[in-house]
Amino acid sequence: MKALQEKFNKLNFLYELSKSAIISCFLKLIYVDKICKTCQLQKQTKNKFSQSTSISTSLLQLIHGNICKPFKHPIYNGVLYFIMFIDDHT
Repeated sequence: MKALQEKFNKLNFLYELSKSAIISCFLKLIYVDKICKTCQLQKQTKNKFSQSTSISTSLLQLIHGNICKPFKHPIYNGVLYFIMFIDDHT
């Protein structure tokens, strides 16, 4: 991903050079002001969750779970996933 961004940054630099009168050997480049889908998704932020109206009053009354996506490289004992459970009361 970083290599792709570096290539696009170089293209932007070449475009800026072609606009200036310093270097006239460049052909006029056509610049399209678009943000690629990957860059757009990576720059997005998540909205905050709404405030919960229900509050658990005892242990294990409400448990939140989250399964993390597979890791590229296995962690302990070849595990690719991670599951996390959180008790709402604690």
